[in-house]
Amino acid sequence: MYFHIKHFFYDTSKHGMIKALELFNIKEGALITTSQKDQFEKNGKIIHVIPAHEYLLI
Repeated sequence: MYFHIKHFFYDTSKHGMIKALELFNIKEGALITTSQKDQFEKNGKIIHVIPAHEYLLI
């Protein structure tokens, strides 16, 4: 797996997103980036990493 998100920001963003999903009892969330597209799963929670140009078309 290849990451464009800098390692520090990736860990911080992923950890924060997991905590927020657990707090609000939500199964999925999204991180909007400049160009990266990916998907992660941890503790039954799914994080979608979506490029901004795709997010704006949704």
